[in-house]
Amino acid sequence: MLSCKHEALRHAMADLRRAIRSFLDTGFFAYRSIECVKQHFVTNATDDKASWTKMRDSLQIDRDFIQEVKKFADHRRHGGVFRVSPHDRLVILDKTWRIIDRFVSFLDQDQNPLSLPPLT
Repeated sequence: MLSCKHEALRHAMADLRRAIRSFLDTGFFAYRSIECVKQHFVTNATDDKASWTKMRDSLQIDRDFIQEVKKFADHRRHGGVFRVSPHDRLVILDKTWRIIDRFVSFLDQDQNPLSLPPLT
């Protein structure tokens, strides 16, 4: 089972579950889920930017696709309050799920970069 072998996937799924359960914190937990996926691509602890690039390139995800989730996380990540509409919540969860789905495909294909149309 993939989640047993890959800590990043296990943590990403746990945070996605929290995003689903917590209406007020959906953006925070959804973005943290994406950050967990990114952790799989860290090769040098001091180069965070490179790991984001490697993740996006490997999974075929545009930066703006991720930023659409991040913008709903920033207020909560810094202690603020941010209300999310039901529609925005569905968008956040859908985008996060699609990223995790791509990560699962990546892991299942021996961690070879995906050859899919980019998520934009």
